[in-house]
Amino acid sequence: MASSSSFSSSLQTEREVVLATIAGLRNAGFVEAQHALERESRVAIDAHYMLGLVRQGDVDSLITADHYFTSIVSMRSVNALLLSFHLRLAIFLQYLNSGDRLNAELFFEQILLMTIRHYDKHFSANSASTTAALKALTGAERSEIEQTLTRHRQMLVELTTRTLARVAPVDISDNDEPNEDGNVPLLEIRVPKFKAARKTVSPTTSMDVEP
Repeated sequence: MASSSSFSSSLQTEREVVLATIAGLRNAGFVEAQHALERESRVAIDAHYMLGLVRQGDVDSLITADHYFTSIVSMRSVNALLLSFHLRLAIFLQYLNSGDRLNAELFFEQILLMTIRHYDKHFSANSASTTAALKALTGAERSEIEQTLTRHRQMLVELTTRTLARVAPVDISDNDEPNEDGNVPLLEIRVPKFKAARKTVSPTTSMDVEP
């Protein structure tokens, strides 16, 4: 039977191979393949790419940023969870600001509200008031939504910068530990594409929390 040291060594070798492949793709200009491998392997995150998506600030860029970030970084980190929540809040505000209240309400019900409820212990006693405030925004005046979006965009760029400096990709040797009832604590969140076919959804994004 292989020793634990040889097992760790093989994991390290695998990690090094993946990192070298990512670097090779980046240097060759295959950026889409690079970022796809980063998402699949969960051993590296391109902070410049992530921050660039957030700075663009449109709906498609923010959804891409959320998929990318939550695929790589464990939501066991409260810092990571907070950034993911604010990325989704920014998407919600963008839909409201564009006048697309139908998709804003769909996104609120399917994504934001579910995030708050599932991670209630991190939102603590403020979860109910947070939910009420966000729900109230769907009926707010355009000027109020614009002001909220402007303030939030500035905060989100700063939050992204700080969070990326503090969180790290998941180690490929990590395993999800079961919680007290024996279930691995995963939440699958469907992020709607919100294109012409309004109810079409993209592949699920898995998010995990500590027991």
